[in-house]
Amino acid sequence: MNSSHHVSGLQELDDRLTALGAAVGKKVLRRSARHAMQPVLHRMRAGAGVDSGELTAGISISSKIQDKNAGRKNAVAVRVGPKKNAFIKAIAQEFGTSKQPAVPFMRPALAESTSQVITRFSTALATEIERAAHD
Repeated sequence: MNSSHHVSGLQELDDRLTALGAAVGKKVLRRSARHAMQPVLHRMRAGAGVDSGELTAGISISSKIQDKNAGRKNAVAVRVGPKKNAFIKAIAQEFGTSKQPAVPFMRPALAESTSQVITRFSTALATEIERAAHD
């Protein structure tokens, strides 16, 4: 399940985001990252199975602007997974319990989507930066 990807141009990206201004740059990052993670969301929901529907409905994308005081000027954290109300069911399904075998759906969803997420992110980010620069 290990993979590696080469990423270049991060300083140029940071410069472009900074040039847009802090609020706009982070908005661009957040929107692009949320768009990129859609395939993970769909795979995770599909793999969650259907019991009462709580687990599937409880899986979502969330994002958070990272703290610039921690040395991050332009940083956003994006998470796909269960909300609090579905967390226990998700962990039980992913890792199993003494009475239930593990049926992983979170880790495979991410592993199967990695290349697609990277492609979607880079494309969306380029589009969002251009759109923001012309606004």
